[in-house]
Amino acid sequence: MLRTSVPYDPVAKVIDAEARQLYFVLLAALVLLYAVLFRIVANASATLRRQADENEHQAHHDALTGLPNRTLFTEQVNDRLRRSSDRPLAVVVIDLDRFKEINDTLGHHHGDLLLIEIGQRLRATLRSTDTVARLGGDEFALLLNGVDGRAAMAMADKIAAAVETPFETEGLRLEVGASVGIAMSPDHGDDIVTLLQRADIAMYESKRSGAGCMLYDPTNDHTNRQQLALAGELRKAVSNELVVYYQPKINLGSDQVSGMEALVRWQHPEHGLIPPDEFIPLAERSGMMKDLTRVVLQQSLAQLRTWLDDGHDLHVAVNVSARGLHDAELADMIGRTLTRYEIPPERLVLEITETTIADDPEAARKVLQQLRGRGVRISIDDFGTDYSSLAVLRSLPVNELKIDRQFVSDLDYPEGAAIVEYSVQLGHMLGLTVVAEGVEAAEDATRLSSLGCNMAQGYWYARPMEAEVMDTWLTDRAQSTSGNPQVGLNSP
Repeated sequence: MLRTSVPYDPVAKVIDAEARQLYFVLLAALVLLYAVLFRIVANASATLRRQADENEHQAHHDALTGLPNRTLFTEQVNDRLRRSSDRPLAVVVIDLDRFKEINDTLGHHHGDLLLIEIGQRLRATLRSTDTVARLGGDEFALLLNGVDGRAAMAMADKIAAAVETPFETEGLRLEVGASVGIAMSPDHGDDIVTLLQRADIAMYESKRSGAGCMLYDPTNDHTNRQQLALAGELRKAVSNELVVYYQPKINLGSDQVSGMEALVRWQHPEHGLIPPDEFIPLAERSGMMKDLTRVVLQQSLAQLRTWLDDGHDLHVAVNVSARGLHDAELADMIGRTLTRYEIPPERLVLEITETTIADDPEAARKVLQQLRGRGVRISIDDFGTDYSSLAVLRSLPVNELKIDRQFVSDLDYPEGAAIVEYSVQLGHMLGLTVVAEGVEAAEDATRLSSLGCNMAQGYWYARPMEAEVMDTWLTDRAQSTSGNPQVGLNSP
């Protein structure tokens, strides 16, 4: 037998060398992979942090001017009141005079430029310890720390003078005025709601009297005392005293009930049923529109769920105010509520007015596009009552157009009929559903149907009523119209 032996030491040395080389390559690859992954993770983390910071900034700042919005202003005043309850501070409300004329005449572009410059001037006029915010539209608010009434008035005069100095925007010389109202803490209130309300009262009094700047005076408040009391009660009322009434929308082609408009009322324990015209402005000024909108949406969609389960093929329309429309969280809140009650998004219609959009068209457009992307339908209410109607229909994601009741009431006159006919044709050319509101006679319903209007609502069909009464109305109408498809049935 032939045997061959090979020395192992050289082989072992080769293996060790190759192993060390392999370990080195693997180590280098791992280091490189770690570096790449670290960079990717670091970039992703930085992007997420930046997006979170941007979202936080957008939620607390006005998109146009970059100033704090109502939410952040409220938080800052509340924080100051908690930390320095014994130190005086002033809450100042500024409303621009003649701004609407500029906005209407020159358009939103020049109006926006003017608002940006006013924000910059206000910020430059104040001390570093003070705060300036844009509450919406042409209304600004200031928080002046550590000042008494006299110092606050002196600062307000300085601010008014800064606003009244002419502006130059794109070669145009623009002039506006300012009506300023001041409320002091603790003299006039120790919470943001009361201070804003009383600063508002002082501002309206300064506008009425032409004084320019005015400190809150209770003697000027004799016509507003009930409103102030209601405002103080409204925050508690939002949770358990708001009720939603419903008015049906009728399909003029089939004469079937196609939907309901939700209309909020305040069932006050002492004053009875308070209409929205009396408390919605209070909610707007005191920052409670977000809570109010949430309650109305929840009640309306919960009721819609009941009607759908009972076999009624309906949608529900909810009105959204300017404050609500400019709330960055509106779309998410609506999405959660739709999911909670298992409502298809297309069965919710949000009704907005042209003046609601005019405060900040770009911000409104973004929110409406978010909602439209989720499948929610958008309706322009009171169409034709504002100069910007055509621009609104062209630039916003709208599904429905509602003809204002003042035009429907003029159907007997050639001019009124022409406006309604034009509105119907325009809506159809743009692919929109057209709804007429304020229908109070059978003749109006017949005429609207002949003009091609899709839906109608008004006292001819029914007044707004509570959900329980509406259940009975739906049953009675189904029975009464089974053999006569063009009958109106007034509410009981």
